[in-house]
Amino acid sequence: KAILNASRVKFSFASDKNGLVQTFPRFLNLRAYNSSALLKQKVEEELWRVTIRSDGSSGDLRRVFPVLSYTARTIICNPTPYELTGTVAEDDEGVVDMRQR
Repeated sequence: KAILNASRVKFSFASDKNGLVQTFPRFLNLRAYNSSALLKQKVEEELWRVTIRSDGSSGDLRRVFPVLSYTARTIICNPTPYELTGTVAEDDEGVVDMRQR
């Protein structure tokens, strides 16, 4: 399993019709561990891991975090052994519902 080192991620720039737009990589990493093994044997036994990556022009994590959280929620509920790609928008019904809670 690859562990992402966010300190090595560089900012990137995308071009649009008005010029350059800075894009920011954002990550949400969630991991679950076996608490019995951790408490009794002091061993970190990882049960599952979800890494969500988003690239976009917003540097405001208050706007980005609900999208990342909603995406993680949908992946946790439907585990797969392979990488998934897709698009979730800020105005997606699930994201809006999460913001209102």
